[in-house]
Amino acid sequence: MEKRGTNGYIYLGTAIRYLVASPPGTHVYGDGAVTGNIRGLLRRLEAYEFHVTRRVARQIEDLSSKWETELAEHQGDEEWSRSRVLSAEEAGVLTDRAKIVRETVLAEAAGKTAFIATDKRYTVQKLLEDVGSLFGEGIFAGLSDIAKFDFVEGGKALAYELPTAAAFHILRGTEASLRDFYLRVVKRDRIKEPRMWGPIVKDLRGKRKAPPTLLLDNLDSLRANFRNPTQHPEKVYDLDEAQDLLALAIDSINRMARFAA
Repeated sequence: MEKRGTNGYIYLGTAIRYLVASPPGTHVYGDGAVTGNIRGLLRRLEAYEFHVTRRVARQIEDLSSKWETELAEHQGDEEWSRSRVLSAEEAGVLTDRAKIVRETVLAEAAGKTAFIATDKRYTVQKLLEDVGSLFGEGIFAGLSDIAKFDFVEGGKALAYELPTAAAFHILRGTEASLRDFYLRVVKRDRIKEPRMWGPIVKDLRGKRKAPPTLLLDNLDSLRANFRNPTQHPEKVYDLDEAQDLLALAIDSINRMARFAA
């Protein structure tokens, strides 16, 4: 999967439109002139995988190559390059070839589909690029690598509307954070490996300096209402449930971090 801005697709259309509508007297050289538009068009056809259109556009590329050779022959003559404009014949040929490119790209584009990630309760930008900012200040940075990985993946899954996958990663990240929290606050008489969610919370409740009851109740609720059902293949999540889960997980991890600080 590749992140792409939509402005490149818009540029494709504007560049083709420019070339189709270039009359005699249009400047040949420069970024905003004929050769600049041809370079930008060819580059984006390749980047956005319009393979058929790119082959058809070789006819325009041939024109550009001829003009670039001509420019090299007048190297250093800026006055000449600034004054070089399309002749009537050149404008006619360019327009005809650009029209063929336009028809081809429209046909090829009909076979392409764009999927647009839309904002939920959390913005797509936060979910895809900055999920750590949803946690309390500095808390995400203190998570283990595996917990960070799971919350990053969970954010992506929410953005792409895969709520059951998101729930899986969110719960894994929460359980990893709970185990790390347990090791930080319990220095001796720990329960034996493997340290599972339920036994960890039960042991924490019995400690002399136990974490707040609200935190432990939240962790037990996450285990009973989310983590345990998710282990069964019958359980599927919708987007609202997965976003509820993310909010609860973040709240619990924030509380664990503040208690352990």
